[in-house]
Amino acid sequence: MKPQIVGIVLVKNEEKALPRALSSLLWCDEILVIDAESTDGSVALTLDPTSPWANRVRVVRNPWPGFSAQRNFALGQTSATWRFFLDADEACSAELALELRSIAARVSTDESTTHYHVRRREYFLGREIKHGSWNPSYHPRFLREGAGKYTKLLHEGFEGSGRNGRIEAPIDHWIGRTVEDISDRVNRYTTLEAERDFHQGVRTNLLQATLVFPAMFIKTYVYFGGFKDGRYGFAISLLEGIARMIRCLKLWQIQEQKKVPGAPFFQLWRGHPKGN
Repeated sequence: MKPQIVGIVLVKNEEKALPRALSSLLWCDEILVIDAESTDGSVALTLDPTSPWANRVRVVRNPWPGFSAQRNFALGQTSATWRFFLDADEACSAELALELRSIAARVSTDESTTHYHVRRREYFLGREIKHGSWNPSYHPRFLREGAGKYTKLLHEGFEGSGRNGRIEAPIDHWIGRTVEDISDRVNRYTTLEAERDFHQGVRTNLLQATLVFPAMFIKTYVYFGGFKDGRYGFAISLLEGIARMIRCLKLWQIQEQKKVPGAPFFQLWRGHPKGN
């Protein structure tokens, strides 16, 4: 029988976070794990016959091609009517599970809404973060069969064939258990962002690398209201400033390695807007 809703989790070395994500998808008709050649215990944990998800999980391995490409690959691995994407460091809240099942039950195939952006509720060191540059945040995660495809290298966009909806019931997202976890994440993402910036024609210089840290800190802490989250908001604003500085320095490094001229020394940083 054709599954109505499949929960899809993209995985690469997520042994610690994965049980929470999989446990939050037990309401789905099927759980599809797309493993990007993990070298830890992620696959063994997923296929554990004693786990609560054992009777509904399926693993497909695919080398990591990038976020959008991996999601598009996953779309081709299921015949389900509805597909719900969850990252390994996220969990589907109980209220979201109810909302998605309700949508799937009431929406017929001739409805114009084919894909939904879902709000993400952010956590930092175990505390919910309600302000700053992380909020509000909506991501294209609930898709009807044939709705379209993902685009962009990072912070995926979605090109859909029908109308887009918005769901307020949240996905819970844990940015990291420790500062070390977050540092690892910053290192991975700033490399991808610097490569994307270079290919999009963005250029930088060492003056920008110097100024971008305080500029990003102030923007996150004051303009986006990070101060409302107290000391956690202060720490996040520091991390955002550090991440933007590292991204800028990695872009400068690429320019040097490829012997490409940088930005004029007086040019201010030309980054990307909130959420990109």
